[in-house]
Amino acid sequence: MNKLLILSFALLLTLPLFGQNGSPVYNGGRTLGMGNTGVVNRDLTSVYSNQAGLAYLTSMQAGVFGSRRFMIADINSVGAAFAYPTKSGTFGIDVNYFGFEGFNQQSIGLNYGRKLFDKLAIGGKALVNTTAIPEYGNTSTFTFALGFYSRLLDKVHLAGHVFNPIRMDIAPNEPMTTSLRIGLTYFPSKKTTLNLEAEQDLEYDMRIKAGMEYQLIEQLYLRLGVQTEPVQIAFGIGFELEQLKIDVASQYHQVLGFTPGISVIYVGKPNRKLK
Repeated sequence: MNKLLILSFALLLTLPLFGQNGSPVYNGGRTLGMGNTGVVNRDLTSVYSNQAGLAYLTSMQAGVFGSRRFMIADINSVGAAFAYPTKSGTFGIDVNYFGFEGFNQQSIGLNYGRKLFDKLAIGGKALVNTTAIPEYGNTSTFTFALGFYSRLLDKVHLAGHVFNPIRMDIAPNEPMTTSLRIGLTYFPSKKTTLNLEAEQDLEYDMRIKAGMEYQLIEQLYLRLGVQTEPVQIAFGIGFELEQLKIDVASQYHQVLGFTPGISVIYVGKPNRKLK
């Protein structure tokens, strides 16, 4: 009984924290460590946060992701993704699982990102989400997402993304999350990245997020982040070992505690035909 109460309490609180009800809840150690400022990403994690970022990939990428919500063994989020760039744009696929035996959500998404010009890219995602509750059965919902990425200046980039704009439901009278995100990234130096992002879930107050990344040495990155509604802080480190990227991070909620996460991404050799 105590275990069930803890799980129920944590799930109720995590709905506004992570935009549950269908949207991806975790997209990599780098994003987590920078306060979940993922809309400005240009790597494999763009399959979750903003598919337009995929347009800038010049090599195949494949990875696995995992996190444990507030260190509760029964509330896990795991996923895997693959992206392949071509002259016609970058294609990707991702699969995800969140929850525990009594309640879980599974999804599979098809992703695409393409450059319109050197400084502007667009992207989109088609997603099928399945919610399973043993006592009530399974429900499946189809939706989509759209995004853009713009290199305003060499050191300032702008990105935006909308998830589930048509307001699909995961069950009768239970709407799937609809969220709007816009963010800026600034590169004050070759070793430093600063992110600022605003996220508006239609069911909750706007959240402001900020993150910083610093390349300490060639293979090591340090990261910090913060976000509001409610206030949470994050920190993480990243390692680059030849063609392998390993990112470890944790986010802290003052009531519920830590949410650790890790991602491992393989980056193939660059395709010289792609710019």
